[in-house]
Amino acid sequence: MLRNHNIAADIVGEFSETCEKISQILNECEVHVRPSIGIEFPHFSRLETPDKKVALMHAKNYLASLEVEARNLTVMGGVSANGLWSILNVLGVLPPSDLFSNIGPGDTIEAYDLNHVQIWRNINFMKICSYTLEEIFCIPWPQRYLRSPEMTQACISRIGALLLESGPSVVSSGVSAHRLEETMSTQNYILDAHFHTLARLTTRDKQLAGYLVVSKVQIIGKRTGLDPSRELSI
Repeated sequence: MLRNHNIAADIVGEFSETCEKISQILNECEVHVRPSIGIEFPHFSRLETPDKKVALMHAKNYLASLEVEARNLTVMGGVSANGLWSILNVLGVLPPSDLFSNIGPGDTIEAYDLNHVQIWRNINFMKICSYTLEEIFCIPWPQRYLRSPEMTQACISRIGALLLESGPSVVSSGVSAHRLEETMSTQNYILDAHFHTLARLTTRDKQLAGYLVVSKVQIIGKRTGLDPSRELSI
């Protein structure tokens, strides 16, 4: 029993350390994201062991990719096409070669696997997100955001068509700008989101691995009813 307790404590400690490193790098990029709402990492601690391992894997993969992205920003002043390729290559996935012309300097970019789990997000995404790192890695995206059922269905339909692999690997989303709301975050941001470009992701041996969503997103307000204990202090 003691051994099991030590293993559980070790994995919480490893997750905590990884989130602290991510937070530090983001702070150096002038993006302030807390590792957790509490020192005990309550969301992660409540997960079953297999889910803890998955969350830890996502956190470690994001840390590795973030280190590459931060270097690109420091050396190049931005992320080039080669830079984006290098970032995603850390995760074992590759974007289409013609994607970069569809990306603007302020765009958010998100990568999802075939189970629609967010596996990567760029630094611009973190600028318009008030969730802690623990919440990002431990709480599924659909539980963290609210949007209309009609827009949700439109996004699902377009992504489903993209993943059929019968057409271009980079497409316009065909989804109009819409309201997106954080449901349980520190600031409960209300966002105006336009998911303008979708792209297939493949493995190094050209197998379908997921998809990218490129968006223009801005904060337009905050939901009421905040918990004052969760206010972000920076």
